[in-house]
Amino acid sequence: MLSIEDIEPGSNVVHKNTGLRYAVVDVSDTEVLLSPESDATMQDLMVPVELFLAEFIPMPPDGLVTDRVIRNVEEARQAPGPGPFDHLCPIL
Repeated sequence: MLSIEDIEPGSNVVHKNTGLRYAVVDVSDTEVLLSPESDATMQDLMVPVELFLAEFIPMPPDGLVTDRVIRNVEEARQAPGPGPFDHLCPIL
């Protein structure tokens, strides 16, 4: 599982549900500052660490993988999985 120690300024991440890509600007013990990569009209986000770890996925460094591999990874990430509250109401 991803931990906050694995995230460094300059890392690229993608939001699980929206697919939007962000660059990590700064990391503290309680928050992560993110800057959108694609849309200059969007504002930077200050995200609590717990939410960041649950909702964002690190992207491989540029040049390490092809665009095709990135598309496949993004499609796989969109596959349904357990929700954040599924442990509170298990299906019987």
